[in-house]
Formats: sequence, C-alpha cells, structure tokens
Amino acid sequence: MTENAKTVCKEGEAYDASDLKVYAVLKNGVKKDVTDYVTIDDTALTADDDFVTVTYKYGMYRDKTNEGAANTTGVAVSPVETTINVTVLAAEDYDSVKAVEKLISDLGEITLDSENDIKAARAAYDALGDLKEYVGIKKTIKDYGVDEKYFLDTLDQMTEDAFDDQCTGANPRLPLMSEIKDMYLRAYYGK
Repeated sequence: MTENAKTVCKEGEAYDASDLKVYAVLKNGVKKDVTDYVTIDDTALTADDDFVTVTYKYGMYRDKTNEGAANTTGVAVSPVETTINVTVLAAEDYDSVKAVEKLISDLGEITLDSENDIKAARAAYDALGDLKEYVGIKKTIKDYGVDEKYFLDTLDQMTEDAFDDQCTGANPRLPLMSEIKDMYLRAYYGK
C-alpha cells in the first residue's frame, strides 16, 4: 500500500520517491511503515513506461514458527512487489504542468489584490490544453480532505450565507436555496 505516490513523471528522469510512503498491511490489520526497506528502480523513465515497481524483500513477524515457538530467523521469503501507475510526460510538457502548479500554489491566500495573479494562473492553466488533467487540482471538495460530517453539518449555513451574499442577487436569475445546496453537494461528491 502506498501514499503520496507521484503519478506524473518527467521523461528521462528516475522516479521521484521523495514523498512516497509504503506500508505493509499485516494479516491482523496492522499497518506497518516499510518505506525505508523498499527499493524502486532508479533507471530513467521513458514515454513507454506506465508503471514503477516497488519491491519489499524482507519477511515480517512470524515468518515461520515451530509449533508455537518464537519466530525463526533467516527464513527465505519471496519479495513482495506492488506497482505505481504513472504517466511519463515529455520534459517540456512536464515542465509546463509544474509551472502551472507553481502559479496556483503561489496564489496563497486570496485577497482583493489577487485578481491579476489569478488571471495569470488561469490563463496558463487554459493554455495547457490536453495537459490540464495532469495539474494537481483535485476534482471534489472531499478530495481535499474536508470531513464529510463537518461538511454536512455546515451545509445549511453555507447555503444560507451564499444565498444572502450580495453577489447572488446580481445574477440574471435568483437561485433557490435548494439549488445552491445542490451545487455544494455536487462540488463535494463530484456528481
């Protein structure tokens, strides 16, 4: 099981595992961090690569027991492998995607003075064309880690606040509160 796996990679470079976390899930359900004990092929990626192999070659806990005795050490085990699906982009495309991600990240807290920076980031994003899907923008509010219970508990207040906002009345048609609530739900669940 992996977390923080990079799925968009640059052609000609080795897989960047700097933020990768790898866990072994034991039969008893315990999740054990084994990041320091895995190997990942460090050869340069090509456009034909669509996965990276992660190998864990050590046995854990009760590799072999003798009729209830303590663990036996030195037991040979087969390596465990998992793969991370990746998309390898040409260097120029990869750099373009990363530049847009940086523009978005650099926006920081949005204020009234952010308009030009937002427009620049949006223009750069729009210019990506088919590469937009590789920018690290999550598709739903839930994907950003907003707790579902918290979201649902505050949904009615958010709906009322949006309805009461002075900009809502300036729309060509005044939305119903049920429509605003539905928009929030769609944004949260991605429907």
